[in-house]
Amino acid sequence: MKSIIESVREYFLDCPYLEDDVRLNIDFLGDKPLEYGIYTEPINPIIKRYVDGDELKQFGFIFTTRNYMSGDLVTQLENSAFFDDLIEWIQEQNYMKVFPILEGDRHPTKLEIVTNGYLSSADTGSSQYQIQMRLVYMEVNNG
Repeated sequence: MKSIIESVREYFLDCPYLEDDVRLNIDFLGDKPLEYGIYTEPINPIIKRYVDGDELKQFGFIFTTRNYMSGDLVTQLENSAFFDDLIEWIQEQNYMKVFPILEGDRHPTKLEIVTNGYLSSADTGSSQYQIQMRLVYMEVNNG
């Protein structure tokens, strides 16, 4: 069965704001721009257990980028604007009920944005931005 993080990665590959020739890594981000990465977050996966055995669950993750950085205001604004566009795309997908496709008896209900995109580190020549999210889904236990 496909992992949730693999499904999340495939979901983001459809985002029109990601550059086509740029890698989208799992739990890795290189030190040279431009790269994207998805990291799992330590989070209690169970939100609620129901008497019939079904569970409302969550998968926490960080979407991060390694971008070019300079003292040029245009570059800084472009880096920040990427996350504005990404958030808008996610909200549109939620409205249309387009979520990562999960296998088994797992049914996504929303992709929630936990933080805005923010600068997490910067060096001369590159910067790392990230946004925290969580995928909420119902897991049906037919037992």
